[in-house]
Amino acid sequence: MRVCVLSMFLSLEIKEKRLLCMSWKRTLDRAAIIEKLFIVDALLLEVLSIGERVELIVFGSSAFSLKGFITRHTADIDTYTIKNNRVRMILENYDFNDRGSNIVNLCEDFEDRLERLNIDLSSLDVYVLGNYDLIISKIGTNRPQDIEDIKESGLINVIDFDYLEILLATKLSTPVNEERIWNDFRYIKSLRVEK
Repeated sequence: MRVCVLSMFLSLEIKEKRLLCMSWKRTLDRAAIIEKLFIVDALLLEVLSIGERVELIVFGSSAFSLKGFITRHTADIDTYTIKNNRVRMILENYDFNDRGSNIVNLCEDFEDRLERLNIDLSSLDVYVLGNYDLIISKIGTNRPQDIEDIKESGLINVIDFDYLEILLATKLSTPVNEERIWNDFRYIKSLRVEK
């Protein structure tokens, strides 16, 4: 079925593809994000050289959703910096954006903890932030929904807070608001259910 729908989609003109995608719900759940990944993957085959692949790093609520940690919908799919402008234009037409990559809290070595999404795509290698980096990217933002995402994910009860503290103290690159980060860290740590 997916191949049939994808073939039909690819046969449409660019204008028709954009109209179809604009008619989709403006909020995305895990299934909608994955569907958009398949569509973008097929479109990229039309503009990339043979064998060329694009690395896509997803963060934010979309990453929580792709990992199955939260069930809420999100408005867009946050990705880390996309350097290729042709690729960026295609992705932006399907609710992917890298505008937040300059303001998100990340550790210098976050790429060491990336997790590859197990989806068979032809032109995309999709990664999501590791669990510690998901939390780091959400704390200190002053957005209550980000703390809710952390709480709903259940990560509070499985991560090593000593390791998280070490990452925050030694690896955090240019934090947006360090005081708020440490306040949020203490708050989510206080929520941990001791066994």
